[in-house]
Amino acid sequence: MADKQFDFFIGKASYIHKTGAFIWNIVVESGREADSVLAFEKELSINFPGDKKYAFENRNNIITRQYSSEYTIDYNNKLQGMVEMKMRKAIFAIASFWFTAWVDAGQPDLTEIANQSFSENELKAFEELNEEWKKGTIKGRQEQSP
Repeated sequence: MADKQFDFFIGKASYIHKTGAFIWNIVVESGREADSVLAFEKELSINFPGDKKYAFENRNNIITRQYSSEYTIDYNNKLQGMVEMKMRKAIFAIASFWFTAWVDAGQPDLTEIANQSFSENELKAFEELNEEWKKGTIKGRQEQSP
């Protein structure tokens, strides 16, 4: 679902004035939700047919066992989209910590770092991603061929 349906474009990072409190708010919030997350998983596991709980998928030429799409969709529905919300919050938190570190470092000039040489393929991929970002249409990443 994350690859095809979730929207990970969350907007701009924010400066974190109290990083310790910010972190502990995340920890406490997640802790409060743990019981329901585990209870829903247990309930779904008990009521879900065993032969439909798992599927095998080829990822990078390796066959892996993972939860089936049907199971994953049902679990996501029970959680009312919590996984996407948590992933979006994690992206925002990481971006905000990087931004805060940059501000606290005195907002150093990063142009020297930015003046890197990229291959033609890298530049093309960046431009395509940037154009999609400007349109606001990307909803996760596309599957990449091995």
